[in-house]
Amino acid sequence: MSEGLFILGLSPAAISEMCKGAVQCGTDFHRLSRFAEARQPKSTDRFGVVLESFRSAIRKYLQHYEASILSIPSSDAVLDVVNAFQKAMNQLRLDL
Repeated sequence: MSEGLFILGLSPAAISEMCKGAVQCGTDFHRLSRFAEARQPKSTDRFGVVLESFRSAIRKYLQHYEASILSIPSSDAVLDVVNAFQKAMNQLRLDL
């Protein structure tokens, strides 16, 4: 956090937690994206086909998630954005 940065009605601790959540969400998105990168399964490897199907489903989910984030109007208030996407951010969170 930079000195003097504030959002009316929010404490510095609340802003810090909001930023930590956004950074963690971005990290989780990146990690899932890396895991879901397409790989060519061996033709004799049945598990590879199942894994590739799972990765494909993750890629589709991440595309939907990314489209949702990009559709946020720039005029929305910070708290409105956080409330609107809290569920999606929780779904994306990885607790490994």
